[in-house]
Amino acid sequence: MPPMSQHDRMIQKNGVTDAYGAQTRLQRLGQVYGICFSFERKVGNSRMSHRLTQYAGTKGPSMQRRVIEMIFERHFEDTGDINDKDFLLEIARDAGLDESEILQYLGSDTVAAEVDSIADGARARGINHVPTVELNGVRIEGADEPVEFYEALAKVRESV
Repeated sequence: MPPMSQHDRMIQKNGVTDAYGAQTRLQRLGQVYGICFSFERKVGNSRMSHRLTQYAGTKGPSMQRRVIEMIFERHFEDTGDINDKDFLLEIARDAGLDESEILQYLGSDTVAAEVDSIADGARARGINHVPTVELNGVRIEGADEPVEFYEALAKVRESV
């Protein structure tokens, strides 16, 4: 998928009315938690950002969490491009990772097969949206309404 704005991608996938509805829901929910979503950010192939998070995980779970949080904040709020090497290098530096190691790592095929395998496995299970949550066989994809989560949790509770 060539990079395009999140706004345009949502319209492409869901149509104008549903895209604006989803954006409004996300903005309302984000405000509750201090998140100011930007829909002008670029969306595209996230492989390189997944590779960076895999690398950060080799430095420990707290480093991986820090890198993921920085990617999310700068991508969802500050229009950072998750497929841009300079953007990811800035995050790596700010997180305290060694820039020369990151340059070497992102320039190689290290864990590329692992990241691809994880993505291929998700697609093979029919997962094509972010986020996707599965609760006891009930799948919720993308920016669904909160009622979808409530109904899925109610089904899980009934089955327990």
